[in-house]
Amino acid sequence: MKKLGLGIAALIILVAAVAPKFVASSIDTQLHEIVTRISDHPGYEAELVEISQGWFGTQAKIKLTADLAAFGADADSPAWKDMSELAVMLDVNAGHGLILTGEQPGLGWVDWLVVIQGDALRGRLEWPAEQPFYRFLGTTDLLGKTHYQDQISMFSAQNSDNTVEFSFSGLKGTGLASKEGLAYRGVADSFTVVSDRSDFKLQQASLDVTMESDWLAAIEEGLYNSAARFDIAHIEVSQMETQQYGKLDGIFVTSNSVVSADKTLADFKVSYGLKAFEVNQYQGSDLGLDVEINRVSADFVKAYREFAQANVGLPAEELQANTRQWLNQNLLAQLQVNPEVKITSLHGTLPEGQFSSNARAGVIDIDSLPDTLEDKTFGFEYMLVNGNVSAEEQVVDLVASLFMSSQLKANPQAANMPEEQFAQIVAMQTPVMIDSMVERGFLQKTATGYSADFNIQDGKAKINALEIPLAQR
Repeated sequence: MKKLGLGIAALIILVAAVAPKFVASSIDTQLHEIVTRISDHPGYEAELVEISQGWFGTQAKIKLTADLAAFGADADSPAWKDMSELAVMLDVNAGHGLILTGEQPGLGWVDWLVVIQGDALRGRLEWPAEQPFYRFLGTTDLLGKTHYQDQISMFSAQNSDNTVEFSFSGLKGTGLASKEGLAYRGVADSFTVVSDRSDFKLQQASLDVTMESDWLAAIEEGLYNSAARFDIAHIEVSQMETQQYGKLDGIFVTSNSVVSADKTLADFKVSYGLKAFEVNQYQGSDLGLDVEINRVSADFVKAYREFAQANVGLPAEELQANTRQWLNQNLLAQLQVNPEVKITSLHGTLPEGQFSSNARAGVIDIDSLPDTLEDKTFGFEYMLVNGNVSAEEQVVDLVASLFMSSQLKANPQAANMPEEQFAQIVAMQTPVMIDSMVERGFLQKTATGYSADFNIQDGKAKINALEIPLAQR
């Protein structure tokens, strides 16, 4: 029995002693794979500058460069002067298991410490000297799951003439990553912009993400099952000179993606919401927009990613020509899977009352593209569109008066009209316009306001029972 116990103990010691060698090989492979995958992404370039491996640890440096022009940065802007690209160095320290002795000691395969000191940013941002700009701390357990925490330091900045000051509280996150998927939650307390003209304040932001794919595969494939939610508790904007202000409470954005079993199609859902707002004492609540984009082709997404990567930084005219050519080659295959876009809900409550809307637009049985994609008559015979808009009476009055006001302002004769006279004309003409739309069948009167149904099918369009001519080939 004692011999068996000694044998097991010896085996454990042997495994613990030999394991670091295999872990080192795995880390080397992972780092090279990460660099390759990032470099394949448009606008980014990663380089494994150096790597040093011992029996119990790996140290590496990865240079990550972002082409700012690829993300729309204006090279002539003072904010990006002498900075065509942004480069940071990632310092990677990985402890080899089975016995981990880093900041989170215990049993596991790897303990990770990744730091971005951010020296290249210190000329533009200020944060505590003893802290790195970014810090990632994680442990890969014996089941291959990596539990981690990350942190972006608090920082502040000023523009070149010191008239605008930015301040960020920093971000703290926790997550879990594995071959099966990823989960992450990050929170930030505040972000403010203060100037002599206006102030901007954001409070309590959070991001929650889950996806059924490891992040490296997600970068390569582009389509995967996922769910995300971004929340902001409060935003406040104020303008000193005009004394105008705006407040937003309970802002959120959610997104979901679901990939078909054969991984050829994906459905996407996005929701935008606002619990309450106030703009110069004008208040509203429960604003929301829910959108679905269904039957998106995986091949179309993959082709677009390759196109985007190949066309980063091209002049606008050349990019436009390439885009037209790419659409001619790839659009038909996407349309032939009968994609659709749904606005499942657009709703809100204003002082004037409530409004709501929904719509669906899709295409069916398309077999060819027109000679030119600029053909405005193309697609009507393939389109299937339907929807509804309804609103309480005072909301329709508000929208109609805003429309009437914009139309009158376009008239040169109204340019020098006194404000009081202009308002009187708008007030007189608005009910006339609404009554006319009811008479012609564009609007239907309801118990609380107005509504309208619309649809396009078999190349014919209708609003309520009124047929609307469409352009013909």
